[in-house]
Amino acid sequence: MARDLVEHPVAQQTMARMEKAKRTNPSGNEFWLAREVSEILGYQEFRNFKGVMDRARDALRGNGINPSHHIVDTTTVVRERGGVKERGEEFFLSRAACYLISMNGDPSKPEVAGAQAYFTIQTRQAELIEGEAHDRARVLKREKVKDALKRVSDVAKDVGVTRYAIFHDAKYQGLYEMSAKAVARRKGIKDDENLLDRAGHLELSAQAFQADLAAEKILNDHISGEPAAIAANRTVARHVRKLMISEGGRAPEDLPLEPEPIQAVRKRLAKPKAASPRVK
Repeated sequence: MARDLVEHPVAQQTMARMEKAKRTNPSGNEFWLAREVSEILGYQEFRNFKGVMDRARDALRGNGINPSHHIVDTTTVVRERGGVKERGEEFFLSRAACYLISMNGDPSKPEVAGAQAYFTIQTRQAELIEGEAHDRARVLKREKVKDALKRVSDVAKDVGVTRYAIFHDAKYQGLYEMSAKAVARRKGIKDDENLLDRAGHLELSAQAFQADLAAEKILNDHISGEPAAIAANRTVARHVRKLMISEGGRAPEDLPLEPEPIQAVRKRLAKPKAASPRVK
């Protein structure tokens, strides 16, 4: 969209009106009413706006998304004559639907340019929030794995384990059916990287669950001695592996890695946040 159109007073007014028209349902999801959006975008007849909604539906279908999840039919009072209320079509529009509607509007109209700018900002802000939530959840799960591994290591030490490398590799043999080094080779982990620093949410959850469960088994079964502790660690890992395959449909060695190591995520989260773009 042209910068001069976005800075047009009508476009700026449109952005403010879109923000004012935004509603939130009990689940916390944003939505807009089609008739209000139609009027804000300068459509004189609602039937003409419905054609733009149809193009938005086609765009959603083209991306494999059910349009009825984003453009929801309802009714509203459109006029009142002699005390009789006449009802007409109305639609609840999600942010995605409004974005597509604005993109399918006439780009030469400052109202449409303003709506495009507004929903572009809205979408970007949502992406940033979702991305940060993903990052924070990943860091939290990585810390849980660290705590769980420390716990099972302490328990193992108390029952006589001294060869910790062999004890922990038993987990990999049970969980992945291969050694830790073989897992790293299969997943393409570099020599200076730690698998757990590149693992995704499910894999980290499995690692933490296995370590906590192994610690419980060693304690509850009163296991003593290094060989028995190593065997218990492997057995628990095998059970976790079976559960992942039967319920999740994929073995842990087939789970994808995160694109960047956890250290980069922590560094990004520690940076001061830049000011978010604001709707005038």
